Amino acid sequence: MSLALNDVQKQVLQQLNWDPKSIEEIVAAIKLPFEKVQSILGYFLSANLVDRQERSEPIYQLTSEGQQYLENMLPEEELINLIQQDFISIKEIKENFKDKNQFNLAIIWAKKNGWINIVKGQLNLSKDLKIILKEIKKLREILISPDSKKDRDILSNFVARNLLIGKEKKLDFYKLKESLSDEVINNLLVSNIKTSLTSADLFSGDWEKYQYKEYSVDTPTEKLSFGRRSVYLEFLNTIREGLLSLGFEEFDSPLVDLEFYNCDLLFMPQDHVARGIHDLFFVESKEFGEIKNRDLLERVRAVHLNGANTGSTGWNYEFDEKKSSNLILRSQTTAVSAHTLEAIMNRPGPMKMFCIGKCFRPDTIDRTHSFEFWQCEGIVCGENLSIKHLFGMLTEICHMVGVKEIKFMPGYFPFTEPSVSGYIKHPKLGWIEALPGGIFRPELCYPYNYKNTVLAYGIGVTRLAMTALGIDDIRDVYSSDIEQLKSYPIYRGKIE
Repeated sequence: MSLALNDVQKQVLQQLNWDPKSIEEIVAAIKLPFEKVQSILGYFLSANLVDRQERSEPIYQLTSEGQQYLENMLPEEELINLIQQDFISIKEIKENFKDKNQFNLAIIWAKKNGWINIVKGQLNLSKDLKIILKEIKKLREILISPDSKKDRDILSNFVARNLLIGKEKKLDFYKLKESLSDEVINNLLVSNIKTSLTSADLFSGDWEKYQYKEYSVDTPTEKLSFGRRSVYLEFLNTIREGLLSLGFEEFDSPLVDLEFYNCDLLFMPQDHVARGIHDLFFVESKEFGEIKNRDLLERVRAVHLNGANTGSTGWNYEFDEKKSSNLILRSQTTAVSAHTLEAIMNRPGPMKMFCIGKCFRPDTIDRTHSFEFWQCEGIVCGENLSIKHLFGMLTEICHMVGVKEIKFMPGYFPFTEPSVSGYIKHPKLGWIEALPGGIFRPELCYPYNYKNTVLAYGIGVTRLAMTALGIDDIRDVYSSDIEQLKSYPIYRGKIE
């Protein structure tokens, strides 16, 4: 027989015979952990050494009433206690009973136990007091540790009195296979198993003397918990690495910014609805920010007033510099592009930039909306660029992370013309908007004195992550539930 056992397995096998034994009985005999014995018996079962039988046995649980009697006295116990104090009249005993409602119950059980006789209104002991006290002690012991294998009548009485609750417990019993012979068992017990080989075994030839345990590579192993980056941060890094590999430069700007960069430079009129409390978080402060580039400020003022030399009529209102100086939480990463254009306005030649950063907007939180979210935003500057280049770039970014189903529709944004809204197909939520973009209007480029075409995009990177990762609730992306986070696969990216 090729089967071989180690020393611990042999200990368990020695406890088995052709009469069924429970795991508890084996554990008690050889002092091994329950889980270890259970695992070994499972191995014996797969090796066709044992048969398993399932039986149900009653177990008992103490009720609150039973617990109360344990902490004090059983009614019949209190009755005997009063008789010990020379109270023999039924009237006297009842008057001294702590709970008068328990008196009749005490009489009934004391008589059933054969402890008392009632003669002319008086109680007399019908057994020796020492024997009665010994029986009371036994009742209390059974109530503390009920054993279903003995004292069944007493346990049934306790259940009837609502001192114990009886339940069924399923137990597994194991016995040797009837087909196994004594010779096979003895061979298993004397087998010399080897679980590892040394170079000395190989050189000496001793390896031929041993038996070797077969093992399966399909056997499940213990699940390991280890530290890892957030799956969402892994996703963002995939986007970052992909854009850097395409020749983009990474930029950023402050989370707390001026309305000037977040709105005015983007040709959003100061009385636009998006400036209302429902679309911006204003910083509660008596301080105002400083617009240091005065020339840029004046050119923005001119564009808003009458369009300056862009061919536009502007917004026809007097520009309020104080409003431009308000401190707000960045509501869109297009503000980063506004800062970037200021930094590179004198740089010759084309350029490509991106930013992956947080934005903040007052919003109703649901499966696809949050007041704090991430955007991947950027611009591409150069000559002879068209909206088709933007479509190709956005499509390429989606393909980087394995999102294939994409469609574009006309859109509207104050700072681009033409504008486009791109949609991606989420496996559960359907089509969701995630790829806004367009070509910067002349009114936006004029303050920078920038002559080339500027393609702009602002990807809803959180929605892109939800689609790529199969998450259908934006709140789960930011979850701090450790067990939920462990369930997500490690995101290695799908750059193609």
